[in-house]
Amino acid sequence: MAEGSEIAAALKRRALALGFDDARIGPASVLEADGERFLEWLGRGRHGEMEYLAADAAARFDSARHVPGARSVLALAASYYRGDAGAAPASESGRVARYAWGRDYHRLLGLKLRELKAELGRLAPGARVRSFVDSSPLLERAFAARAGLGFIGKNTMLINRKLGSWTVLAIILTDLDLPVDAIDSGDCGRCTLCLDACPTGAFPRAYELDATRCISYWTIEAHAEPPPELAARFGDWVFGCDVCQEVCPYNHRPLDAAPGERFAAVRAAGPWVDTGALLALDAASFKRRFRRTPFTRPGLERMARNARIARANRDRSPTREG
Repeated sequence: MAEGSEIAAALKRRALALGFDDARIGPASVLEADGERFLEWLGRGRHGEMEYLAADAAARFDSARHVPGARSVLALAASYYRGDAGAAPASESGRVARYAWGRDYHRLLGLKLRELKAELGRLAPGARVRSFVDSSPLLERAFAARAGLGFIGKNTMLINRKLGSWTVLAIILTDLDLPVDAIDSGDCGRCTLCLDACPTGAFPRAYELDATRCISYWTIEAHAEPPPELAARFGDWVFGCDVCQEVCPYNHRPLDAAPGERFAAVRAAGPWVDTGALLALDAASFKRRFRRTPFTRPGLERMARNARIARANRDRSPTREG
């Protein structure tokens, strides 16, 4: 078996070759402080309907629950930034968060992780390994921050010095003892642009998100109807929200995603979706139109709800023409 430093270097090279934009290694020990904050956050009910976050909560900050004897974390970031959305193409267009302009990243990164795990198996036969792409109970941002992939911003996003926060993350846990990278000591300083810009006041304080006031939560996760006074602040967002990222100084010059690669918006939504056309879809046509895209998470019923809210907000807008 190769030495730990050789394995680490080979894994990082392979990750970059597969299309990841950054790869760092950190310790897989228990995230005690992050775990305490997470449990307190759950206790305040900030997670709303997302009961899956409370299920087996301890596993989210204890890597040994996933890989017995876990020693190292390979943290990976892939940029999904593809430029500005531009002006709405039609008066009835609804905005889509950047990560959802193209294909579902879970499947796309999952395929790349499969190749990375195979590489690790060749380098260290018999090593225990497991991968994560926002689909298992693990505090991915916290583990990524401890690996030096970035630092946690006041909007709770992981901020990478090169990529900003326009990234999706993936994690590989292993019982191999690999050399770790330095932690990123960056921070937001006195900046509060993200906190001040949030249309719905979803940040009760820096570094804490109240999901029950977040546009992304209501347009993607929540099954219930949002309170009318809150929905009136959603603007024209129909899937997710990027406001707290758009104002972040670290995101002013992010790395462009490779043209035609990774999250290409083939048969997907793109930055805008016609709310009228969306409301006209039946279940079968919705499935055909948005297959293998993030829109399958909320599904037709909730996307139609979001479209109706966006249209109502546009009708109330003082800048509406006509």
